[in-house]
Amino acid sequence: MLLILNLPLVKYWARISLIPYKYLGPGILGICIIGAYSSRNTIFDVWIALGAGILGYIMKKKKWPLAPLVLGFILGPMLEQSLRQSLSMGGVLIFFKRPVTTALILLAVIVLIISLKYLSRAPKEVLEDDESTT
Repeated sequence: MLLILNLPLVKYWARISLIPYKYLGPGILGICIIGAYSSRNTIFDVWIALGAGILGYIMKKKKWPLAPLVLGFILGPMLEQSLRQSLSMGGVLIFFKRPVTTALILLAVIVLIISLKYLSRAPKEVLEDDESTT
């Protein structure tokens, strides 16, 4: 259905990119706020959306990757539900009952320790250059 509707309208959709940002930005922001409110009809969702937008803006200014923020918002509720189910099945020890899960947890801890050691050994010039480019 979208193909049938969008093919004749492609030239009009492409012309949207010619609209100056000072007009397009507030329109997009308004649509986002309406969409956030209409999902559950609570103002709390609007505040969450605005907070995520501000956090995304700060992350973009600091040149931090935005993908983890998006993945966290999308996968966070599923992760919480799965963690709750796992913990109700056998507590924390359920993660260490099978060798694969134990190996993955051990691998994650090793990678974390190595990256922390690498960060502490990095020359101060490299760390200062990263901060000065922001």
